[in-house]
Amino acid sequence: MTSAALRIIARTGSAAFARDADGRITTWNLAAERLLQRSIASVLGRPCHEVLAGRDPSGNPYCGPGCPVARTAFAGSPIRPFTLTVLDAAGHRRMVRVSALLIDDAEHPSPELIHVIDPIDLAGRPQGAPPIALPTSSRDRSPERLSSRERQVLSLLASGHATVDIAAVLELSPHTVRNHVAACLRKLDCHSRLEAVDTARRHGLV
Repeated sequence: MTSAALRIIARTGSAAFARDADGRITTWNLAAERLLQRSIASVLGRPCHEVLAGRDPSGNPYCGPGCPVARTAFAGSPIRPFTLTVLDAAGHRRMVRVSALLIDDAEHPSPELIHVIDPIDLAGRPQGAPPIALPTSSRDRSPERLSSRERQVLSLLASGHATVDIAAVLELSPHTVRNHVAACLRKLDCHSRLEAVDTARRHGLV
């Protein structure tokens, strides 16, 4: 387990876990324990498809040894958030929204794929969440206020794009993109990009 994966998973309030290139779970946070009623000890080292038994919204099997999400991520392509039903320890299926982030750089030679899992209702909103009124102008003073450009950057981050990709899409310099990311972290009171994306989703900003 890389230190980066451990830090990211520890900081998010959502259920999250990391898996290695072989599909085996390397870490599993307390929120995942609560959501799926599976202890860390019971899942470490197991293939994640056996633990989650994920199905698509139509009920078709999705998770498996040839996971399309892992295949896409480890090939270097961004992963868009997706919806699954997963199995908890009591045998109940829960509808969740999954975001995936690959940790793979020179500092961490053993790549890991982080999954962040948020329970949602049939409308695709976080369970129990009230309807959210989005800010209508940059003068809005709610805690969620973000400029239109900052929302664009967050939306691309949520789709798995790296800084250089966002810069190319928005025709900005990487330095400007990093400044927008820093502003998002400050306004959302977050410590990492993954946490900012998670917070933005919870507030309906992306």
